[in-house]
Amino acid sequence: MNNLIAASFGNVFGSTSLAANTTTTIAKSEVVHEASSIAALWLPNYGWRTYYQNTAGYICECVSSDGAAWSTGSTLNADGASGTPISISLAEVPYMNLFYIGAANDELYTFGFNSAYWTERMAPMPL
Repeated sequence: MNNLIAASFGNVFGSTSLAANTTTTIAKSEVVHEASSIAALWLPNYGWRTYYQNTAGYICECVSSDGAAWSTGSTLNADGASGTPISISLAEVPYMNLFYIGAANDELYTFGFNSAYWTERMAPMPL
């Protein structure tokens, strides 16, 4: 199964062993590409953002704000190569940059989030 799962772990003080506290399926295998990578980011005052590639090849977002249940966020107009690496970086809350390899030409693309919407920030960069 290709479920996308969020898990939290804890340990006893002084121990090096971790035990799973909770696991939550945030995206089911029917929507997650079998070769998808993932990227996740915590935004203070906004919560978790997780990115993956869907079965159609587009980059999608799952959101969990302030401990709330996970929900579907944006589907970016970002058609990635099969199994593209995905990277997300925080410039300044809530401004983010997402990087991936494009499906059509194997070039590096980036999208930026500016607190309201995603936009392509720069032209493709040859690899």
